[in-house]
Amino acid sequence: MCIWQIAKSEDFKAQANKKFGANQFNEALALYSEAIESNPINHILFANRAFCHIKLENYGAAPPFTMLCCRTCSLWHRRGSDVAT
Repeated sequence: MCIWQIAKSEDFKAQANKKFGANQFNEALALYSEAIESNPINHILFANRAFCHIKLENYGAAPPFTMLCCRTCSLWHRRGSDVAT
């Protein structure tokens, strides 16, 4: 993954966080999805997208994204431990 992809993802995340804070959950959901496309191993993005689904009362959509969050989080932690050793 390139540094510009991470920066692009962080930009989408910042925009999404503002929309979420303004209770614009559909817009935040779309922006978190864009962020995930740029950085698909950031587990926080999956968690935030799942939280948007919960706020929109799309309860059936939240669990799959929560599971993706858990999977990417464990991958992220594994990569971190590989770097540390």
